[in-house]
Amino acid sequence: MLDDDLSGVSRAVVESAGEGVYVGYSMGARILLHGAFGSTAMHGLVLIGGTPGIEDDHEREDRRESDRLLAERIVESGVEEFLEWWLRQPLFAHLAPTADDLAERRRNTVEGLTSSLRHCGVGEQTPLWDRLSNIDIPVLVIAGSRDTKFDAIGRRMAEAIGTDARYESVPDAGHAAHLERPDAVASILREWLN
Repeated sequence: MLDDDLSGVSRAVVESAGEGVYVGYSMGARILLHGAFGSTAMHGLVLIGGTPGIEDDHEREDRRESDRLLAERIVESGVEEFLEWWLRQPLFAHLAPTADDLAERRRNTVEGLTSSLRHCGVGEQTPLWDRLSNIDIPVLVIAGSRDTKFDAIGRRMAEAIGTDARYESVPDAGHAAHLERPDAVASILREWLN
């Protein structure tokens, strides 16, 4: 269960994992992005479907309220019903979860999911757009070509980071590009790491 904000969780992850190239997807990408500032343990960073946050105060507050309502929905409906609803979202339209993936997702708890929204939801995230140029490690930003929102965010993010950043769009993939097109993402990663 998450009981800290994105920066705190990021510090805990990096302290426990040590030196290396870090790869994060969605919330994991947002968490690791916070750790990219001044970390000596991160030698590189791969962000899949991540965002530096919502810049507009009103939009961020709207998202915070949306996350609060979603947490209430999880409390009322439980993990199983929430999971079925969540995976029907357009964001995951092309994702066909395996039985193992579904079993792993069912291990979530109401407390864990609601804590995650309260502490690390996008509405709670401090926007990092104005700090991206301070990242001094190589960064690979990836998004699926069908995920138009995160495709645009990814391109903008890589540009804002600067010369040490590269953007890659995964053809025929949505938000979970690494799960929808694992071979394509692995190929991009191998090429970037070499």
